[in-house]
Amino acid sequence: MITGRPCAACRQARLPSPGLTDECSVAGVVRAHVEAKKHGLHLIIGSQMIVTPENHSPPFNLIVLAKNKNGYGNLSVILSSEKMDIRISYTTIRTSIEKFCLSNL
Repeated sequence: MITGRPCAACRQARLPSPGLTDECSVAGVVRAHVEAKKHGLHLIIGSQMIVTPENHSPPFNLIVLAKNKNGYGNLSVILSSEKMDIRISYTTIRTSIEKFCLSNL
């Protein structure tokens, strides 16, 4: 969770856009956004997922970042519509990204 001290440190280091990711979630975004705004920061919101390929390759981490409000909405749809836990299949995430992200480019 972003609180005053990390936000103040970002501001002091002249990092105007810190990122916040959670595992298959965007929990805590509202409080973090409010705190970032107090310090004049633009918060980049994302989610980390563990993708399990169907070809039995080792799972890998995927971090998805929202580019704007539309992207945040799309990310929220992906996370809620797939009833995700920390692991997601490659086909599921690829289909979701194509449907909700690539179609809006």
